[in-house]
Amino acid sequence: MYHRIGEIRAESIVAGQYVTPEQFESQIKLVKRFGFKTVSLAHMLAAFEGQARLPLRPIVITFDDGYKSYYQYAAPTLEKYGYTATTFLVSDLLGRTNEWDESKGDVTEHLMTVEEIQDLHKRGHEFGAHTKTHANLIEVPDDVAKQEIAGSKAQLQQVLGFQTPFFCYPYGAQNEKVQKWVQEAGFQGAVSTLRKVNLPTSNRFAWGRIDIRAKTTPWSVIRKTFETNEPA
Repeated sequence: MYHRIGEIRAESIVAGQYVTPEQFESQIKLVKRFGFKTVSLAHMLAAFEGQARLPLRPIVITFDDGYKSYYQYAAPTLEKYGYTATTFLVSDLLGRTNEWDESKGDVTEHLMTVEEIQDLHKRGHEFGAHTKTHANLIEVPDDVAKQEIAGSKAQLQQVLGFQTPFFCYPYGAQNEKVQKWVQEAGFQGAVSTLRKVNLPTSNRFAWGRIDIRAKTTPWSVIRKTFETNEPA
């Protein structure tokens, strides 16, 4: 699980979310050296359902929020090593900025435009939904949460012209009720912030991920990957 690729901005309220371009390439280079192969969430789910085969040491690389830095730095590096990733988009804010954090005093970071997302989709990158406004789904009223979930899926399909069958919970905020709403909205699965590995028997609406932060070294990425063995 990544967020922002770029030079660490110490004045940010979420400075730990930054991974520098050089740091990111070092991490990806080492992951490649250890024989990991990236797959999409769609491929992972198909394999779990017996409709596809996974490579040895499969991983899904994900990015939350849809920052422009994914287009500028992460995507070219991933493609350099034959990798791809899944990015979760805030549907009301495509081409705008991180307004959910700016309102709390954060620095401004730009989000990818529709054209950039469509270009990456053609290049094999996967996209999912991350609500309409990056709302905390366990804090807002139920009717608002439902619209944030279902509305993001419908809006992204209409604007982008392709399906986004997977969901990501902002702030990792979810419970059984929220999972039910995600399923009812037509999503095929959802990722959380729980540090777990995903198996065919895992709850597909609470898949685990491994958080990569500003202080995560390349070797820490490998260590975290091998040490995380509790199933989601």
